[in-house]
Amino acid sequence: MARTSRVQCIMQRTIGDRIFLCALCVLLVSVGIVLAQEDDSRGPGRTQQQKIAALTTWLRANGVRMDSIAIGQSALKPASSANEDARSSEGEAAAAGQEEEDDGMLGVFSTRLLLKGDEVLHVPFEVMLSEAAMDESELSHVLARAGTSLSLTDQMALFLLYEDQQRDSFWRTYLDLLPSSISTPLFYSDEELEVFEGSVLTDFVAARKAQADAAYEKAIAPLVADHEDDFDRAISRHEWYWALSVLWSRCFSMHINGMDQGALVPLADMMNSAPVHLEEEHQQVEVKRDRNGLTLVAKKTIEAGEEILVPYKKEKQRSNAEILFDYGYVQEDNPFKSMLVVVPEMEALSEKRKRLFQELLLASREVTHVRLEAGKPPIELMWLAQIVHMTEGEVARELRSLKGKNGKKPRAHGYANKGIVLESRVNAFALDTAKEWLTRAIDELHEIEERKHQSRIFHRIRAAVAGAAQRVLEDERESLKHAFKEILDQLWITSENEEQPLSPDERKRFADMDMIVV
Repeated sequence: MARTSRVQCIMQRTIGDRIFLCALCVLLVSVGIVLAQEDDSRGPGRTQQQKIAALTTWLRANGVRMDSIAIGQSALKPASSANEDARSSEGEAAAAGQEEEDDGMLGVFSTRLLLKGDEVLHVPFEVMLSEAAMDESELSHVLARAGTSLSLTDQMALFLLYEDQQRDSFWRTYLDLLPSSISTPLFYSDEELEVFEGSVLTDFVAARKAQADAAYEKAIAPLVADHEDDFDRAISRHEWYWALSVLWSRCFSMHINGMDQGALVPLADMMNSAPVHLEEEHQQVEVKRDRNGLTLVAKKTIEAGEEILVPYKKEKQRSNAEILFDYGYVQEDNPFKSMLVVVPEMEALSEKRKRLFQELLLASREVTHVRLEAGKPPIELMWLAQIVHMTEGEVARELRSLKGKNGKKPRAHGYANKGIVLESRVNAFALDTAKEWLTRAIDELHEIEERKHQSRIFHRIRAAVAGAAQRVLEDERESLKHAFKEILDQLWITSENEEQPLSPDERKRFADMDMIVV
């Protein structure tokens, strides 16, 4: 009887142990599901609001002062996307399950009334994804072992992609909120680039793309393949374009560890651009760089709920073609209309003549084109035409005159203020040459526009790209028209003829430039 009781007791305890173990397993599985769900919330399947909350927590935990601002949906119209998702390895669409709220463009807003002089934001160096941070990362050891000679921009682009592959990256929450697609012309199709024919933008995009492709094929792809253990996966060409575009459109110039270097500044780089035509006194904030980091200070009263816009330094007095090139959008009310014109005759100039033109423009490298600006005399074009007609002795004298006192070059409005003086030095021969160059440019542009009209190319591409092209080409046409009129005015002055009407050919050219073909 006692033996039977012991057996029953053992059986009951065994059954109890099994029940306990089953309950424990259920509990562990439940905890595992919860943990997995929490882990998933850090991944690409999270909503935009979850990502914003995670980034805000991370920023505050790492010394960012942002008590008066918050991230929200911007009312500004987002720039067009040139590709569905440049960060994916094959360029496929963004992860499924992303809510509709993710589609809008983000911005930074004030959460209270800010008065002039109030601190809006402070970001310490330690939070920035900078060249200094790259030098202290594991990637720096990979680059040292590889012995590759990448440019700093290419190194930073690779650093961005390297960190984006790290699940536990210090910048994880920041990286998760970077846009998946960036609409710079680097992502335009060949057909989309065709609509910009006649603009030097096409040459610039082709050169930038060739440079990016060369770096990818000769350095990036082989480096990642040779160091598989240091990278989670291969880096696609689309990802490489994406990383470069992030840097071109979001990078700040900072002074870190005694050196000027580029840096991605979390939160500050989420602030959208202030209109380029805003005078300085009407701008909301001032960007200050000091030994501790980057600080934004209110320059005027900012109402609660108002979006804070930052003046992009690189946008200052830049045409829509130049803004589109780096940032991927155009400014509707941009007053800075200009056109870069390639003059084939520049290639035939002697080295001294090229150097004189370079010195006059205070350029750091050889000049390959001239700038025409609506509302301003075509100074560069007239200088170039004058240099073509100068003797070798005159060129040498002008070069000596540009040295200035103590070897310092004098400056005025971005140009050297000695040497060729337009009003007194540019002669009728030079003006006739400038007129010939512009006439040729106008005729070529008209032929291009006619060809586009016949092919109906504007109707075959995305509306956003067609709209950007329309804005760029309109601005450039206006610059070309203004330059042509300025040259004619100068010719009238030099000929001492007060009334010199346009010839029939000149009237036709003006009419052609007024007609925008879409």
